[in-house]
Amino acid sequence: MGEKKFCPQCGSQVDATVKFCPHCGADLTNVAVSQPQVKEKSVKPVVNEKRAEPKSRQQVSQVAVPKKQPLKKKTKITLWLAVVIIVLFGGFYVWGSNHYSRNNQIDQIIVSLKNPQMGMAQYVTTDDHNIKVTNDALKPLQKYYQAHQTTANNLSMNLKAGGSTSQISLTQSGRYMLLFPKYTLHINTYTPQIETNHRDTRVLVNGKSNGQVKGNADGYYKKLQSLFPGKYHLEVDSVVSGRELKADSTVNVWSNKTINMNIKTATFSIASVPGGTIYINDKKVGVLSGNGTKVFKNYPITDNMEVYVTTTFGSQTIKSQLITDLAQAVDNGDSDDNTSDDVDFDDNNNVILKPQWKGLISKSDAEDLLKGAFNDPESEDFIGGSDNSSYQELHKMLKGFDRNDSTISYDMDCDIVSINPAPNNSSSVVYKITYTFEKDNGDEHTQVMLYKGAILQEDGDQQKIKSIGGGTVISDKTDKSGEDDD
Repeated sequence: MGEKKFCPQCGSQVDATVKFCPHCGADLTNVAVSQPQVKEKSVKPVVNEKRAEPKSRQQVSQVAVPKKQPLKKKTKITLWLAVVIIVLFGGFYVWGSNHYSRNNQIDQIIVSLKNPQMGMAQYVTTDDHNIKVTNDALKPLQKYYQAHQTTANNLSMNLKAGGSTSQISLTQSGRYMLLFPKYTLHINTYTPQIETNHRDTRVLVNGKSNGQVKGNADGYYKKLQSLFPGKYHLEVDSVVSGRELKADSTVNVWSNKTINMNIKTATFSIASVPGGTIYINDKKVGVLSGNGTKVFKNYPITDNMEVYVTTTFGSQTIKSQLITDLAQAVDNGDSDDNTSDDVDFDDNNNVILKPQWKGLISKSDAEDLLKGAFNDPESEDFIGGSDNSSYQELHKMLKGFDRNDSTISYDMDCDIVSINPAPNNSSSVVYKITYTFEKDNGDEHTQVMLYKGAILQEDGDQQKIKSIGGGTVISDKTDKSGEDDD
């Protein structure tokens, strides 16, 4: 074994003739040669105190990398909390971006716009400093859109498409939670004026005084305070020749127009369902008698008066269609200009108002429909066709008549007792069916049944039977053959 020496840099044993360490590249020219030992592992290399040359890239790569220390528990918790917060914030932002999206906010606004029971002030701004944006101030606007649902839906589509109206537009006003844009309706206000024909007249808007009119015999006027657009109940209150005269009107305010509230009186009557409740300009003014009529004598009337009647069906309240041409009917009298189905005249040329009910069937149509159903039921005359239980009941009844060998022929006649409005454009009908049977022995058997609870429903442009109701026998007699020969 040849002479050896040790590298003072890395401690490796190399040949004595090597000038540079093949392991770490250290200069070995001045390193002393060591004698071979029996146990080489116990030999300690002589360390040369001479400063080593700078390490090459290869040397650096061979330097041992310190072992990574594990993260402290507190550091781990902090990192996990940071990750959780980031994930939660991301989820919240995605939710908020959807919940507070422009279209969703428009939907929420329109829902409130159509419901006077909901607060609306949070969704509205205006440039008019003379009016406070409050829930009460916006209820007339909500009442208008409650009565005009289609108009509200069209407004929603218009706003979503980036459009607006001359009165209402969508604007951004602030942010929700500092992140999401907040949208509100920017609404114009109006100051219409009242015109009347009596001085010293007090003007009330939705029950609140707006002051008195001013002017002369040519006209008395009162400019109203700033109003949001919508449906308003206006009243004028005056004393003429010691007599207090009042008149009111329901008006949709959408401009700075002049509203005529001249006080005049007229005698008229209302004819509708027995016991129905009468409303004029949304105020209860009376109840119809048992025959469905009520007379109003010298009643103050104005333009834009609205008249309707309500009735009940079970627990539901049903409202007739509006009559808005009372003043016009009084002015025109019994002339060709009055062609409306809901306006008629008595022998003294006094107006008779007849509120119409959507889906209410006429007496003659009800008689024809029911008589045909009892004599020869056709599936197309019933709601649900051949699956209708009343249709099946009538077919079963007629089959029973046909199987009766003692009956030669039979016939059913119908007489309407009453027709009243029912929900879903339908009618509640009470009627009598007179059954006449010709027997093979010459007898004539007559039976009269009273049916209650029948429902006839409007289906497109056709009236159909939903239910024939329940029948009770009120008359039953037989004319014996030969009894009239004496």
